This record gives sequence, C-alpha cells and structure tokens, in this order.
Amino acid sequence: MRLWQLLRRLRPALVHTRNYGTVDCQWVAALAGCHKRIHGEHGWDVSDLEGRNWKRLTLRRMCRPVIAHFVAVSKDIETWLQKVVGIRPQRITQIYNGVDTDRFSPEGARASGLPWQPDGADHFLIGTVGRLEPTKNQRALLDAFARLVDRSPAAVNRARLVVVGSGQDLESLRRETSRLGLTGRVWFPGARDDIPAIMRTTECIRASVPE
Repeated sequence: MRLWQLLRRLRPALVHTRNYGTVDCQWVAALAGCHKRIHGEHGWDVSDLEGRNWKRLTLRRMCRPVIAHFVAVSKDIETWLQKVVGIRPQRITQIYNGVDTDRFSPEGARASGLPWQPDGADHFLIGTVGRLEPTKNQRALLDAFARLVDRSPAAVNRARLVVVGSGQDLESLRRETSRLGLTGRVWFPGARDDIPAIMRTTECIRASVPE
C-alpha cells in the first residue's frame, strides 16, 4: 500500500524492478497506473543457483502479464527467461553489465599493503575479487594456480595469487592453500574498498607469463 501510494504521488514515467526480490512490485506499479514497466534479471540467489525454485518461478510467471519488457544481463539468463519462465524472445533484451572505464583504468594508483612487491622483475600477480562462497569456486583457481607452480620452474619464484573478498569459504580456502603447499604465494586480504587499485596491481606485469 505504501509503495502504491508513493507511485501514485510520483507518477514515474518508468518503473524498473530487478530480480526476484522486487518482481511482485510490477503488479503494484500496474495498479498505480504506471504504464511503462521493465523487469531486469541479474542472476539467481545462492540457494537457487539454477533458477528452478518452484515458488519463485510461480511468482515470476504470475508477474508476466504486467511486465512490458525484460532485460537480461547474460545470454544464459536470456535463455532461462525464455525456456523456464516462459517469456517470448521479442519481450527480452540482453544487455551486458557495464564497466566504468574511468574508475577501472590501467592508469592510476596501485594497491598498498601487499606482502610482495610487484615490480615486474620478481613477481607477476594473478587475482580475483568476489564473495568467498562455494558458488564462486575460488577453489578451482587455487587448484589451477597449484598446477602452474608445479609445472613451471619460473612460476615457483615469480607467480603470486591474490584472492580478495570475504565469506564462508575463507578459512577452508586458507587450509586448502596450506595443503597445496602454496603458503607464502597466496594472499587473502579480506574485503577491500580499493578494488580499482587491486585490479591494477594484480594484472600480469607487462602481460608476461612465465614459460
């Protein structure tokens, strides 16, 4: 009721909902007289990684009649909207997530506090940024990094891995790092608020990869 009252007062030209948590607001917007309504799908909840939860699918399908157009951020979600939710292709536009190229630029400050100095001569850094959760599968990256170190004599001395983020997998990833014999080569800095600087620092120096 409060949302309906707000929409009636504001009279927005467009209402754009996003993901499961707000899709039911499409009915509120329709009842409030908002004529242009779009719904975007970014991805699925960690408890429903394939988008097959019947309750959520039922609600999404119930909202189909009042949604004028859908936006999907990947081809996979576009296909899911068609085949699972039952949306006609002409009602879907697929738009990839954008990147602020001014903020995420190769030029600029690099991260501080690293346990190694990425000077281009001693180390090259490989990195990932994200929630440390099973669905992100940082464990696969650890395994791949272990194989690189095992197979490349140059990587033993030069390769380093940076895993930025926090989550329930942090301690298990640290234990796996120890088990793989990578202690001292992998850095877990936790959550950071200087991600652009982290990204600049963890690029392979001069795009060089050890043979």
